[in-house]
Amino acid sequence: MDKLLDKLPAFALPFVTRSLRGSRAKRYLVFSAVLTGMTMIIGLWIALGAGDFEREMRTSLDFETPMYERERDELTVLAMDAWQHRDYEESRAVLEREGLAGLAGHDTYTSTAGTALLTAAVALEKPAYGEQHRALQLQLRTLLERRAPELLEVRKEAYHAADEDYPGSEPYYDYDEAFSLSYGFYVGHDYFEWTDPEAVARMQTLVERDGIPEIEVYSSPLGLEHALGIAGMLAGFVLMAVGTVLAPILVAVQQAQERNENTLMPLTATALNPRELALGLSAGPIAVALIFVVPQLGVFGLGALAMGYVVPALGFLGVLTGASVLLTLGAQLVGDLVGTKRTPGIVGIALMVLAVATWSFGATLGLEAYEYDRDIAGLVALLPHAGMTGFYLTTWYGGGSSSGYFYLAALANAGGCLVAAHLVLSALSKRIAGRSGPLLTRGQAVAGALTFILLANLAMPLDAEIEMRQYIGLGILSVPFIVLLMARVPLGDTAPKLRSVPVMPLLGELGAWSAAQFILIPLVYVGLFSPELHWDLEVFHPVGLVWLTWSIAVTGLIAIRLASAPNKILSNVWLAFCAVTVVIAFVHAVLWGVGEFNDIDEVFAMAELSPVLGLLQAALAVWIPISLVRQLRSVLGGIR
Repeated sequence: MDKLLDKLPAFALPFVTRSLRGSRAKRYLVFSAVLTGMTMIIGLWIALGAGDFEREMRTSLDFETPMYERERDELTVLAMDAWQHRDYEESRAVLEREGLAGLAGHDTYTSTAGTALLTAAVALEKPAYGEQHRALQLQLRTLLERRAPELLEVRKEAYHAADEDYPGSEPYYDYDEAFSLSYGFYVGHDYFEWTDPEAVARMQTLVERDGIPEIEVYSSPLGLEHALGIAGMLAGFVLMAVGTVLAPILVAVQQAQERNENTLMPLTATALNPRELALGLSAGPIAVALIFVVPQLGVFGLGALAMGYVVPALGFLGVLTGASVLLTLGAQLVGDLVGTKRTPGIVGIALMVLAVATWSFGATLGLEAYEYDRDIAGLVALLPHAGMTGFYLTTWYGGGSSSGYFYLAALANAGGCLVAAHLVLSALSKRIAGRSGPLLTRGQAVAGALTFILLANLAMPLDAEIEMRQYIGLGILSVPFIVLLMARVPLGDTAPKLRSVPVMPLLGELGAWSAAQFILIPLVYVGLFSPELHWDLEVFHPVGLVWLTWSIAVTGLIAIRLASAPNKILSNVWLAFCAVTVVIAFVHAVLWGVGEFNDIDEVFAMAELSPVLGLLQAALAVWIPISLVRQLRSVLGGIR
């Protein structure tokens, strides 16, 4: 351990040493070894165990065919132990000696044999296609004459006339009921059509087995490679949990503790620059997380090699790395921002709830895109957990129903996470240094805005209408743009009354970012990818543009107000109300832009409900920007 510590950069060494001081390093190593051993043991147990629980786990993981399907397709009854095998052998002897009528009770062997023979009787009633199928039909009839002659009359017994009480009803056949009347116990026949090759193959197997199901003692069909694969799956889950939940929370709690106890000030007087301090403060908790990650990474790699999907495993690790870096630095910045007002425990609990909720939502979206819906594949560009889930599943199951666009969007998200992480690190460095001014420079904010614009457009289908790309893109980008604008507001240790905020230049920056999405990106998209798409100029309807400009301006004023000074409860309520009006205004802009609104009476749509509401909407459209500017003037030393 000492040799590893000696190789650390100078800025990280003291913080890592503090996290691993005393016997902590040994304890962490022991816990990590135990966790790794449990991962391997559980993988072997689930893959090779013959119990009901292990079988259900393998079935739910799609590594094993359900037992009833295997018994149906192979005409083989699986006994769970020697006693059950003996009972099945007795049933088999009765079936060979007396036919199906001699079987009593309703064990698995009886049910399997009865279902197969009843399905054969149904097959006789279906029109066969070709000489091969007709020959198989004759073989099935001969088999039923020996094993279950009663079923040759199953069609007659199954007939039900049309119900006279319901005009228009038709006669139907209930083969399962007819079987029950003939033999005294119930089975359901399998689906059968001569056009279904799997159903025909089952009938061929029935003929080859002479109507007698085989008996086997159940054992796991998986081998060592699947055992390593399941262990790798568990290790991958641990990697996601540590990288996206545990490590960010540990870093955030430590940063909040540093702020809460005011121990950052002495550190700023050292030879370390603010960026090195930010990285060093996160290095300690990350070192603890790495002690658990590295062995799990080895298990994950072995599992991926055993399953043969190495490239998706590398993609998974790439997406996980990008997400972990962003979430860790983002959590550290949150801990630094709120650490002076909230205890580290509260910060950790809040972030844990948020991290688990985000992971759950992203994993659900990723699973949906991976298994079912290619139309939402691009949405993984917005949530790292979604792309992570897709690569994770591909590592163990192959490509699924997802397209290459799914993986492109996931990798783009990983790149975007790294860009955003760089911006977060810059903001965190300025916070630690205590410098006055904005947390991000104008160039950094532009880089962030362009990155988010790219990801937002990747999230939409390639064949999306231009209007959809413009407006939905702005809706997706609203939250990232607000965060970037808040990071551009000048801050410092001085009282808000002593600060001046450049409101108009900041609103201009927000307007430029929005214009890039609304005008520039559609032009580039049409020129490069879809020149045949028609761009309706109605999207630039003056009324729609006015509402869009109003909503962007008010959004910017809300963001500046939130970042520039602390708020009281009434101020927060008013800002929340203003945010609701922004949503309404944006809907107005969309409806005018796509041509749904085209009447002068619909400029203020609330007037359609009541003239009073229309007047109120018009008054609020004037008053809300004025009130926000007045608030800024009242809490700040000046605006410009």
